[in-house]
Amino acid sequence: MPPMLLGTGQRIGDVLKMRWDDIEDGGIWVRQQKTGAGIFVPFTDGLDAILEQTPRQGDTIIAQPNGRPCSYSFAHKLVTEVRVKIDAMAWDIHALRHSAAAEIASLPGMSIEHVMAITGHSSEQMARHYSRKADMREKAREAQNARRTKRESGNAC
Repeated sequence: MPPMLLGTGQRIGDVLKMRWDDIEDGGIWVRQQKTGAGIFVPFTDGLDAILEQTPRQGDTIIAQPNGRPCSYSFAHKLVTEVRVKIDAMAWDIHALRHSAAAEIASLPGMSIEHVMAITGHSSEQMARHYSRKADMREKAREAQNARRTKRESGNAC
């Protein structure tokens, strides 16, 4: 479940509803519950490899051993057990959505529109909330690299 959350950048409710037949052309079609927006999310290489090895136990990708869809409460219980085991109670399920947005924002050449395309946010303000720190870190690196380049070319004091 965490690889689906991090790999797609979607909310837990949307990940739990993802179906095998929603997969197409190296990604997945998602109808977001909160907004009703339909988006296409390409898979990361890592997520694609995990899905290749995941047994199809039901119509949904995240399913119980009997093939029935996994409920939010059951998913929350499983993730909480792992969080306790690895001493990660400060981070909840939704933190993986933040992490996906932050990762995208930190990549060279990525814009807030790229973050929005994956997360499905319709407002730049909310997408920026998710990716603010990583975006700031990347912009700061770009700025310092530009200063370094200028200094090395002899154009700075």
